[in-house]
Amino acid sequence: METMTEEDLLKENAELRARLEEAEETLRAIRAGEVDAVMVGAQVFTLKSAETPYRILVEAMNEAAITLTPDGTVLYCNGRLAELFRVPHEAVVGATLRQFVAPADQPKFDALFAESLRCSSKGEIGLGRKGGPPVPVQLSLSLMKLDDGTRGLCAVITDLSERKRVEIALKQLTEDLEARVASRTLDLQAKNEELKKSNRMMVGRELRMIELKKEMNALCAKFGQPPKYPNAVE
Repeated sequence: METMTEEDLLKENAELRARLEEAEETLRAIRAGEVDAVMVGAQVFTLKSAETPYRILVEAMNEAAITLTPDGTVLYCNGRLAELFRVPHEAVVGATLRQFVAPADQPKFDALFAESLRCSSKGEIGLGRKGGPPVPVQLSLSLMKLDDGTRGLCAVITDLSERKRVEIALKQLTEDLEARVASRTLDLQAKNEELKKSNRMMVGRELRMIELKKEMNALCAKFGQPPKYPNAVE
């Protein structure tokens, strides 16, 4: 497997975030009635009073789209949600969304769900996956009117696994670089201490030589001889 550089990871992370933001904005515009038509692949689908094209659009999404009752029962979901859970589509419809939330994140889900009954809410949680660890996702919830005129919820779930993988790789790369910098700093500090020690030894030796020369000059003067080291500091 090719090792990705920090620049590659940052670029991939930015692309994933941009795709997530684009999908959320598109879904927000559809729910708000701001979009008349959308393109899926090379085909344009009209959304005005067109249930079939809308369903085709939702089924083609990379995100999981869900319609919920106010108590959290799944009325409709696209195939992407069943893929995330690794269960048949029919096992999801009619079940409560909460039962698929990882136990540790159920209190957080409850808070997001309660908030969505007043206004739109968004947060990251883990969804349980059959035969595997929880899947990190971003859950977006907003109020909508159901076909019978009653109030319901629209949920969009975005798989964050790839983004998390990139973020973990970036974190690991950063930690590795910091460890290398710290190790190099210690090496430089050790070499600097060695250099200081060597300099102190050299200076000490030079001072001792000066003292010895001064002593020799003193002996020469004592016996009436000219100084052997005239340049020695007195």
